[in-house]
Amino acid sequence: MDKRLWLLGVLVALTLLAVAVVGVRLWDTVQEKSAAPKMGVIWGSRLETPAPVPFLDADGRALTLSDFKGRIAIVNLWATWCAPCVKELPSLDRLAAREGDRLHVLAISFDREGTPVVERFFAVNGIKTLMPYADATMKSMFAWDAKGLPTTLVLDADGHEAARVIGELDWDGPEAEKLIARVRDER
Repeated sequence: MDKRLWLLGVLVALTLLAVAVVGVRLWDTVQEKSAAPKMGVIWGSRLETPAPVPFLDADGRALTLSDFKGRIAIVNLWATWCAPCVKELPSLDRLAAREGDRLHVLAISFDREGTPVVERFFAVNGIKTLMPYADATMKSMFAWDAKGLPTTLVLDADGHEAARVIGELDWDGPEAEKLIARVRDER
């Protein structure tokens, strides 16, 4: 009887050890797959040409990114409820004012209320140069593989993704200046 009880105890201990090892490996796998994307500028094309998913302007007209070919386009994906997005937006507005016709700066909101909420937000927060665009369906967020907000696609003049910025960036700063200069130089 003692030998069988001892053997049962060893069997239970080995089973618990095997379950613990499998659990740790499973936990590590889940953590790797759910890790937040790396923040900052990522070079190289994730999307050769972003999918032609429509978004709306303030007049309710459907546009796609191909409507903005011919110049470099800074395409910022944001929302009024996203704190880092709100912090980044004034520097994007100043970039649009500085660059004028040399490049497009698009801020596409994912607010469910569409462009009316964006127009109010712009008015209250002194955003004067950016035009209100919205994709209340959020289809572009998924089609363009944005893992979170803010995400900015940097498209060359042919509409190909040259770089992407994950997280906020000071568009008045040297990193943004270098980013835009590099895309211009690659033409």
